[in-house]
Amino acid sequence: MSDFEFRSNRRDLFKLAGAGAAAAATLPLVPMSAFAADPKFTLGEPKPGFILDPDVLYMNIGTTGSTPNHVLKSFNQDNREVARNPLETFGGVTPFREAIAPGFGAELEEFVISYNTTDGMNKILAGVELREGDEIVTTNHEHPGGNGPMNILAQRYGVKITRVALPVGNDQKAGDYVDLFRKAMTKKTKAFVFSAPTYLTGVMLPYKRLAKLAQKNGIMTIVDGAHATGMFDLDFHKTGIDFWGCSGHKWQCGPPHRRRATSRPQPVITKPRCRCSTSGRPTPTTRC
Repeated sequence: MSDFEFRSNRRDLFKLAGAGAAAAATLPLVPMSAFAADPKFTLGEPKPGFILDPDVLYMNIGTTGSTPNHVLKSFNQDNREVARNPLETFGGVTPFREAIAPGFGAELEEFVISYNTTDGMNKILAGVELREGDEIVTTNHEHPGGNGPMNILAQRYGVKITRVALPVGNDQKAGDYVDLFRKAMTKKTKAFVFSAPTYLTGVMLPYKRLAKLAQKNGIMTIVDGAHATGMFDLDFHKTGIDFWGCSGHKWQCGPPHRRRATSRPQPVITKPRCRCSTSGRPTPTTRC
C-alpha cells in the first residue's frame, strides 16, 4: 500500500468516526506512545516495529503474536550462524535460560525451555509421580494441552480426574473458586491443575489463594499459564505455584517454539521420576 493510499484510507476512517478529514491527513491513527514501533524513528509517522500486512488490523488475542522486526533479524542471524557452523547448537539453551529466568523471578535450575505450553504441561505431568487411586482436581475450562496429559494419566495409571465447573458471568468472587476446589479435594488429591487465565473466558483464577490451599494440604499445583506471561507481571516465586507452563510467542510476541516451564525450588512431589537439568544441578523436571 502506498503512503497516499494509507493516508486516504485513514481519512475515510476518521470521517466515519466524525473526527474530520483535515486532522486525519496529519495525525497518526493512534497515539505515538501506543504505536508498535522501533525504538528509533524520526519525526512524523513512526517506523513500524512489525512486518504486519498494513491492510490487516491485527489485534493480538494471544493466539500467535507477530514477532517484531528486530527479533526476526536476530532470530534469522542465529539460524544462519547455526547453518554455517552446526557446532553452534552444542552449547544448549543455558545462556538463554540465564538471561530470561531472572525476569520471571526464577532461578536457572528452575527454568526450562519447551517447544510450547502443551509440551511444557506434558513434561510436567509426565515427570511427577502419580499412582492408581491418586486424584487431580482440575476444571471444565482446560485447554487440550492440559487435558491430554491428564487423560493419559487416567487411562494408563488409573489416576482419577475430578473437574469443578467454573462459574461464568460477573457475579463471582475470588473466594468462590477457592471454595470449589476445597469442596472437590479429598485425602487422595495430589494435584491441582488449572489455567490462569482460562483460554475459554479469560478469567484469571486466584492462583495465590489456590496455591495456599494446596500447600496447606500437601497438594502440588500445576498451572497452564499460556496466556499469563506478557499479559501479567509474574514473579514465579511469589505466586506460590509449583509448576508453570507458559508461552513466549503469544503476548510477548517471541519467535516460534520459544516457551517455558518452571518449577518451585521445593515443589510438593512424593517421588519425582527424574531429577535432571541442563545446568547440572538437581531439579524435578521430566523423565530423562
